Amino acid sequence: MEQITVHSNKTYDHGFLIKEQELRRLVDLMSDQHKKTSDNPTKFIFNMKFSNGAVEITDNIDDVLNLDNEGSSSIKSLEIASTQTNNEVENEIKVKLQTLDNEHYYDEKPIKYSIRGQSRDWVFVTSSLIEERITKIKKRNFLFNHDTKRVLKTFSIPFLSMFFLLGIIISMYSKSASLREAQLKAITKIENQWNAKKLSDPVKVIIELEKSRAKNNENVLSVNDIFLSKAFTTIIFLLILSYVSIYLYSKFNPIYNFYWGGYIEVYEKKESRRKLLVSVVLVTLILGIGVNLLSNYIWQLF
Repeated sequence: MEQITVHSNKTYDHGFLIKEQELRRLVDLMSDQHKKTSDNPTKFIFNMKFSNGAVEITDNIDDVLNLDNEGSSSIKSLEIASTQTNNEVENEIKVKLQTLDNEHYYDEKPIKYSIRGQSRDWVFVTSSLIEERITKIKKRNFLFNHDTKRVLKTFSIPFLSMFFLLGIIISMYSKSASLREAQLKAITKIENQWNAKKLSDPVKVIIELEKSRAKNNENVLSVNDIFLSKAFTTIIFLLILSYVSIYLYSKFNPIYNFYWGGYIEVYEKKESRRKLLVSVVLVTLILGIGVNLLSNYIWQLF
């Protein structure tokens, strides 16, 4: 009788923060699931790849947790494979966690698992339990998940162009509005002089109007009026501030973390700096808004 093999595979886009306790629980879960099908021994293989390109394979979880895991010896990927043979039939569970760089970001996923067995119920139950374990180590970072990076990479140039043009349009509109306001003030001044009988000759009135119009025509829109305007510099400043904030946030908020060995200290330093950065930004915004409101209030008093 031909035996049917059942497969289950799934990948995840989000990051992870896996600690020693969670790693041991995951391995214990895989071992317990194999014991439900047979008392035969379960073989574990831990396949690791490091930042310096080295690869290490072991069958002992303690070898994994006793690694330095920092600098060039930091873990970049960890694949846990467990197999058990029962009546010449092999059941297999594989879980892989990996740090993705820019080169492989769109080709790979940070978390994936695969399960193979002869029992449909065993495969489905194991899949459900593995998913629960993965949920426990999930670490989200909306700014740098797969979908967001894909959108940013595709539309970054159009976004920048749009904001650049927006700054130019706002600057041109502001300059035109100021010119219209200046011309209106000049006309109002002449009108007041006419009403006050300071100007009684219609010819002089026409001459004064033409002078004010000529003066406004001299104030044509220049490059400095556009690129040194308050609106344009504000938009450019906000773009630079956004870029710097995103860069610092990503630098101090790593989304792929094998939390043991020397990496614990590295992660905690980044976490403390990220919290400090967020605090400084929030305090600066609150102070800026408060000072602005206070200055407006004082200006209205006087």
